[in-house]
Amino acid sequence: MLLTILILPVLFAIIVWIANNPGLNNRLIIIHAFAHLGTSVYFLFKKENYPGYFSTDALGIFFFFIISLLYVAVAIYNASFITVEDKKRHSIYSLSLILFVFAMDGAVLASNLGLTWVFIETTTLASAVLIYHERTRTALEASWKYIFICSIGIALAFVGILLLFIAIPQDSSLDYHNLYHLAGSIDPFWLKVAFVFMLCGFGTKLGLAPLHSWLPDAHSEAPAPVSALLSGALLNTALLPILRMFKLMDLVGLKEMAQ
Repeated sequence: MLLTILILPVLFAIIVWIANNPGLNNRLIIIHAFAHLGTSVYFLFKKENYPGYFSTDALGIFFFFIISLLYVAVAIYNASFITVEDKKRHSIYSLSLILFVFAMDGAVLASNLGLTWVFIETTTLASAVLIYHERTRTALEASWKYIFICSIGIALAFVGILLLFIAIPQDSSLDYHNLYHLAGSIDPFWLKVAFVFMLCGFGTKLGLAPLHSWLPDAHSEAPAPVSALLSGALLNTALLPILRMFKLMDLVGLKEMAQ
């Protein structure tokens, strides 16, 4: 089931690009959305552990289910809302939408902090294309502003991840379960510094003030279905690694500092 979530959207994206058919694009998005919802319901009733870089813990499933509900509504509304005569433009939009959801899925299901970072950066690239869908001057400005500010934030988060490497013992991974297991041996000073950088970095994508200046422009210029995903799903995706790091801070005994 987990591989289906990660492989199916890539397959659909390839079909969208090759077929270049608006009607087929809309149908594939709807199929993907309902398959996504079905998978989330499956995870709600049957918890499974997947070895490697992905897992379905309670927190990840919760955020995944939110994405599913919103994506189904967006997919249905999107079929009648996005009506452009240019087939290639419609295919670029549909492909980016599918990959945007794919990137958010990877971010919430990743069991490794580094992989979470990669998928969150991928959401920036995919959603920037969606924000620029109308091809206007203001849409271009909003798209570049979004890329520039969020990329700076993601860079700060990356610095935080590097500092976390200093805090943890040698030969340790960034797997969340491994980090929680090693909480007693993590250097508190470097963990504090790493947490601040990651809070500012992922907080930029989350839209925490005063790092939210990209948000009004992006939402006003993006098509309504995209704006719904940005506010209802993407911001939650950026919140997840902060929550996971907060848990680590709590285990190390730094809960008051993190609050």
